[in-house]
Amino acid sequence: MNIKTIFQIQSIKHSIKKWNEKKLQFQNKTKNLKFTKNKFISSRNVEQKINLEKIFNNTFKKELDLLQEKIKIEVNVKNIWVAHYEQYQEHIIHNHGDNGLSGIIYLNYNKNVHEPTRYLMPLNDLINNNSLIYNEQVKEGDLLLMPSCIHHYSPFNKSKEVRSIIGFDLEFRK
Repeated sequence: MNIKTIFQIQSIKHSIKKWNEKKLQFQNKTKNLKFTKNKFISSRNVEQKINLEKIFNNTFKKELDLLQEKIKIEVNVKNIWVAHYEQYQEHIIHNHGDNGLSGIIYLNYNKNVHEPTRYLMPLNDLINNNSLIYNEQVKEGDLLLMPSCIHHYSPFNKSKEVRSIIGFDLEFRK
């Protein structure tokens, strides 16, 4: 009797080169964003005259170009947001629809006190019916991409140190 894996979920992980420069560039251009009480701001609800998508595309152009070269298809940034998680804040289980890729760049992240985003396998364990949870070991400046349909969540921040991410959705150009 053989037990074998019949499907795999692909993901992409990339450590951004010249991270400190890019982080400073992004933060300088977004420092005037006004966050709501939950420290979440999206390109869909920016009241200021700041174009998050343009800032993102300019700051991370090399990474987007490298991605397109790697997957051999053009992508378009559909949505972008910045989230700050203060102590005991979390983001509940959700997904980003059934099409494209969703990404995270770990903007302010201390691997000694913060936990990464957790991803849930679409099917439960065959033997014990438990949910299968995956969390990639990351550091500040890492970019992580998964299919948008994968459910995921950010565990609550146990630290007094704020954890910040840049989140984004990519759609495939046809």
